Amino acid sequence: MSHYITIITSLPYLAPLSANKALPISRIGLEQRLAALSEADRQQLAVMESLFSLSVETLKTNQQWADFWRQQCQSIESDVLKDFFQRMGEALALLSVERERLLGYQPLTLVYGRYQPQVTKRSGDVLFGLEAQWPEVAAVAQALAEKKAKKASRLFDQWLWNQLILCEQSEMFRYENIVSYVLRWRLVERAKVSRLGVMKGDESMSSLFLSMRDSVINRANSSLTPFMQEAL
Repeated sequence: MSHYITIITSLPYLAPLSANKALPISRIGLEQRLAALSEADRQQLAVMESLFSLSVETLKTNQQWADFWRQQCQSIESDVLKDFFQRMGEALALLSVERERLLGYQPLTLVYGRYQPQVTKRSGDVLFGLEAQWPEVAAVAQALAEKKAKKASRLFDQWLWNQLILCEQSEMFRYENIVSYVLRWRLVERAKVSRLGVMKGDESMSSLFLSMRDSVINRANSSLTPFMQEAL
């Protein structure tokens, strides 16, 4: 527990997503702090970062995706974080089917989550009449219906941000707080890259950016001295 407190208190404040114009800490600085995590915790974080990287703009769900998502969720040990990713999976699956509805596909099949009867019954409605249960996700679906992909992505990321804040509020100075911070940091990074025009409209630029970032992270990890690790 004590090393979690040390990591958490060393992390700079992340302003609300809509107000966050710059990252308060670099990925190198973040990795230096995360070096104090146990190997098991780092592996869990890697699984969650991989799931979190999926974009609402491009995702197409199918049975293979659903099986993979369930398997990965089952491997998450924290009940709070497992619940978050299960809800994220449901939202992504609903939005994927919503996109198919807008394209005129029939029949509509929900491959993940509890709402297939609702999808069948209300197949002509935006988000299949689930506005009361999923108001923020319904706003994303409406943006998709209006062909405003960037707005949809921005609204979805804001919903993720809000859900992660709830995860943090349910725990104090625990592993969940660290994971939530890292994932919210990624949302700020994604918004920053989007503003630069890297993630939208130029996949080669996006690939180059992400490759450069991963290279920097690897160099940062390998360059940590035992003294620096002990200080963390």
